[in-house]
Order: sequence, then C-alpha cells, then structure tokens
Amino acid sequence: MEGVSVRGISRLTGLHIGTILSLMVTAGEKCQRLLDAKIRNVRPTLVQADELHTFIGCHEKRLRSDAPKEARGHGSRWTAKAN
Repeated sequence: MEGVSVRGISRLTGLHIGTILSLMVTAGEKCQRLLDAKIRNVRPTLVQADELHTFIGCHEKRLRSDAPKEARGHGSRWTAKAN
C-alpha cells in the first residue's frame, strides 16, 4: 500500500473502500497484538527522529499568493533537530 491512496487501492482491486479500511484496521490490530506479546521491558535511552513532515492547512501547491493573512503559515512544514 505504500504510496497508494485508499481510493487508488479500491480502483486497482475492485474492492469497496469500506472493505479496504476494515482490512487495514484488522491488520493494525493484529500487528499491535504481536508487538505487545513479543516486545517487553524495553526502556529506550535515545529516540531519534531525523525528519518529520506535515502540512498545515493545505498543500504548498494549493496555497495562493494572494491568500489571506491567516493562511500565511500554511503549507509544507519540516521539523528537524538542530545540531
């Protein structure tokens, strides 16, 4: 599923979107049960997240140059640890 939308998967497989979402929930629940059963007593001393990416309000390409003042902070945002 990496990089493919739920609607795209629906078109490719012919399955209803609700079926795909239900399968995703089932797979997630099974993964959670497996991890809960296998991984115990892990106390991390260091957690590293190189980059986090998100959108605020809308995608950058949809942000108009004449957008209102409150939309100036919208668009693509990256979070990274400064060295």
